[in-house]
Amino acid sequence: MTRRWRAPQRSRCPMYSINTDEFGELAVLGEFRDIYDAAAGVKVYHTSEKPSIILTELKNDRIIVLHGDYLDAQYLLFYVQKFEACLGSSVELKRKRLHRLSYIAYKSTFPEFENITENYDFEEWLPDIIQNQSYLIPARRYNRILTDINRAAEGIAFDGLEHKIYIRPFVYVPSDKSVPAMFMQFADIICGRTVIDIGTGTGVLAILAAQLGAVSVTAADINKNAADCAENNIRLSGLGNIAPEVVCGDLFENVKNKYDVIIFNAPWVMGEPKNLYESAIYDKDYGLINRFLKQAPDYLEPGGVVLLQYSDISQKNGDGSFDNLYGNLTGNGLYIHDKKSILRKNRLFGLMERVYVFAVKKSK
Repeated sequence: MTRRWRAPQRSRCPMYSINTDEFGELAVLGEFRDIYDAAAGVKVYHTSEKPSIILTELKNDRIIVLHGDYLDAQYLLFYVQKFEACLGSSVELKRKRLHRLSYIAYKSTFPEFENITENYDFEEWLPDIIQNQSYLIPARRYNRILTDINRAAEGIAFDGLEHKIYIRPFVYVPSDKSVPAMFMQFADIICGRTVIDIGTGTGVLAILAAQLGAVSVTAADINKNAADCAENNIRLSGLGNIAPEVVCGDLFENVKNKYDVIIFNAPWVMGEPKNLYESAIYDKDYGLINRFLKQAPDYLEPGGVVLLQYSDISQKNGDGSFDNLYGNLTGNGLYIHDKKSILRKNRLFGLMERVYVFAVKKSK
């Protein structure tokens, strides 16, 4: 039975605020409170300021509030992202400092900017309800929202998929088209088998599995908005008779059956997610991948395979993601039967990473 899409329950908690001499009290979105709390103060700059000064202030842990020309503000964001390597030695530190470059918003407007080129209702994409109060929004987060709004309207086309994928607020976007392309290399494993896609998001891999000839496909996600988004995309694909079941739950919670193939495009960056969207990217202390590897063997049919997508970027950053992965595979009676990989540039961090799809089986 198809469920109606439910808007996420958004926080109505009292807002935490930052005071500025120029603009008074500015509310802070809850997901960014720790980023602003850890700052060394706040400074307001006109967008005509030298980019190098803005970069230095961010490096010194300042919150930067911009006003002036919107197009110049976008250029400043581009500049600091280009030189983000200067902002810290770790991914998490660079992420915090980048997000401190901020705009002042009121509802879905920017009262302190001129030459605004967009007119979108972006409040529905925010986890907090801000009522009649100006608030700070990280420039980087706002640009992410703009990209998602466009993709929600236009859809995303993937090679090998017969229909576009559409997104909704708070659902991770599989913008890198190499993701389904890598799984297509395992078509012989998927064809004729029962499949479950854990952490389905938009449902793109569940739909791909159906197109590759799976006899049945289940899609599961802890995010209710993602589960409904996947169900909508499955319906639009015309494959509802093959992939009718969408489960909302944490990993295998609410999953009743065993499967020949378990697909998991896991979050592979060490860090704590700040919102539902980021839960598809960041994995705190590798708790999620460790729980998955512990639970997955119980849901595999004899001779079954786990198709696990994972990146080495957190290993390269010194966070030991592959050390953790290999240790937990062995510890849970699993081994890597086959693997495929590609080298690509990580769009979040601007670094090269090798992305793998591991075909994992139970040890005999």
